[in-house]
Parts: sequence; C-alpha cells; structure tokens
Amino acid sequence: MHDFIILDCLFPSGAAPPPAGKTNRAGQQPTMPDMFARGQPYAMSSPRFVQITKAMAEFVVVDMKPISTVEGKGFKHLLRTLDPRYKPVSRNTLLDRNIIPLYQETKARIINDMSRAVRHAFTTDCWTSAATEGYITYTAHYIEPESFELKSVVLETRNFKESHTAEHLKGDLLTTSSRWLLKDPVGVRDNAKNIEKAMDLAEIPHLGCCAHILNLAVSRCLKVSEVASLTGKCRKIVAAFKQSEQKTMALKNAEAALEIQVGNNFLTWLFFLDSFHN
Repeated sequence: MHDFIILDCLFPSGAAPPPAGKTNRAGQQPTMPDMFARGQPYAMSSPRFVQITKAMAEFVVVDMKPISTVEGKGFKHLLRTLDPRYKPVSRNTLLDRNIIPLYQETKARIINDMSRAVRHAFTTDCWTSAATEGYITYTAHYIEPESFELKSVVLETRNFKESHTAEHLKGDLLTTSSRWLLKDPVGVRDNAKNIEKAMDLAEIPHLGCCAHILNLAVSRCLKVSEVASLTGKCRKIVAAFKQSEQKTMALKNAEAALEIQVGNNFLTWLFFLDSFHN
C-alpha cells in the first residue's frame, strides 16, 4: 500500500505534465533562429530540461533502479532517441538536485498525511543482506480518520551498523519514532529476545507478529519424526530431479499428461504431502 502513497505524492491525480515547449503554428515556416536552436542542447534551466531530469529521478525512485542506470550506454541511447537535445546529467547531479529533494518532499507529505491519524502502529525487523551487512526496516500503519482506511508506508530501510543489542535497538526505536512524529506508537515485532527487551526499555507497547509465531510453530512441526521422515524423502526426490535434465523433462511431460498443477498454496502442498505419505 505504501507504493500507492508514494505514487500519489509523485503523480497527484489530475496533474498534467508541463508542456514540452512551444511549436510553430501549422503551415508557418520556422525561422533561422528556430532551426539553429533545434540543434543545440537544452540549457539546464530550460523547462524541457527540468521536465526530463525530474522524470529520470522519478523513474529511478518508483522502479527502485540503481542510480547508475542513468549513466548506462543503453539508457543514454534511449534518451538521445527520444530527445536528441537533452544531455543527461550524471548520477551525482541527479542525486543531489533531484532525488534527495524528492525524498524530502515525499517525506513531508507522508508525515502530513500521518498527522491526521489519532495513533500509529509500526512493524520493525533487523535483517542481514547477502553481503553480511545489517539493516533495519520500519513500516508505519495508521487509519485515515475521514475514510477510515488502513494505510501502510515504509518509513525507512537503512544500514544498522551497531550490534543488535537491546540498548542499541531501544535508542533507534525512540529516535525513529521521534523523527517520524509517531503518536503513542504500538510496535509489532518478531519473537527475538533483543527486540522484545528493547521495546520494553523504550516503554513502547508491543505485540509479537502472528505470522512469525505461526512460522515457528510450523518449523517445530517439521521436526516431528514422522514429518521429518516424509520431508526427507521429498528432498531426495527433488535432489534426484535437479541432478538430471532428462528426469526433469520426463516429470514435466508426466505432469502435462496427467494435468497436475502444484501451486504455492499451503493447502495444495498439504494435500500433496498427504497423498505422498499415503
């Protein structure tokens, strides 16, 4: 849902893009200065240059692209094809002049939207990237008082360099709540002892995440001897097919012939394992 909030901030409903520039009336011959100007790059202060650069920043932000994309050969070729007079800015220029101000503008709008709520809740979690770097994410939840609509928005995902102790997490919880002006917040967390203690120290009411509790329960069930034996057989079958292209093709042909469809639904897999066990 937070994606829609950010999109609404960037592209308000009914907002029209600025005009690309004046054109001559139909049938009117262009003047020599007009013809000369068409071959010159846009000035950085021109409306068309500002419009394209702003659209580049929005493209990077909305689609979550690496900022280096704007310096790629293919992307520059695309821009030259669309408008040869536009000279792309560097990623550092785009970051300083467009993306950071865009973030600040969007943040101000989100805080203003959240300020209408009577109270806020938030979820938070610490996690480690593939590069073994620690991160922390905060997501706010609130009810819009006029429409009574539940809204959610990701406030932050950032590097967390300190050790994940309760004291460090407590300081981060209080700082983030203050920075985003959260009103009498209630926290939703996983069942790790450090974050539970941190919320106690910060005197923030908190609840355990139901999905995480369910995941823990299922994980324990999978350790039951009968279930573990069954999943072990399934792993061996999967390993056999992964190691042989011919077996995989034979399996796909058999599935197509028998019209078997195994999806990601929990009940589908439950029935699948039950039939395998029987």
